[in-house]
Amino acid sequence: MDLKCFGGNKCPEWVIAGLFACSKFDAPNAKMICMTIASHAAGESLDEGEIKSTLAKYDMDTIEDVHKVVGSILYVLKTTAKWDSDSAQLAAGMRTIRISNHMIRGLRAAFDEYGAEIASSMRKSPLTLTKLKSVSTSQPPESAIDCIELNLSVEDCINRKTKSHSILLQKEDMADLISELKKARKYME
Repeated sequence: MDLKCFGGNKCPEWVIAGLFACSKFDAPNAKMICMTIASHAAGESLDEGEIKSTLAKYDMDTIEDVHKVVGSILYVLKTTAKWDSDSAQLAAGMRTIRISNHMIRGLRAAFDEYGAEIASSMRKSPLTLTKLKSVSTSQPPESAIDCIELNLSVEDCINRKTKSHSILLQKEDMADLISELKKARKYME
């Protein structure tokens, strides 16, 4: 479904899944979580403790649950701000994908209060759930022939934890990677 609040684009399935997971929230908790995440999107620090304790009331106590809820709400608020939509368009879009009324009211209240600040912060930094911290290459062990080791350090923007990933790339993989990076560079220009 194309949503006006998303610039006529579809809502990603992972966002819909995250919002449906929130459908069990009562009205005060739905609004509190939306307001907390909206204030974070506007530049304030995220009170993870408050979110975790609220989610625990609904048997949503894993880090994956926190990421699902925070990520989906951040996506909705920031994408709505990006496309210069208002809270009425946001509510209509959420009704289209059948999100609970408590969540719609919470999202709408959060966007009414923080929408302008979210839009302003979006000009400074784009919507990201992860951020590339560093990239490097190194020679793999001598047993790996015609390979290079690509090392990535990625920060989770929600909990600020960094994970490192190492990938062995063969020559043919490098050609594909370089081709994709060139495409990405064109999008960025």
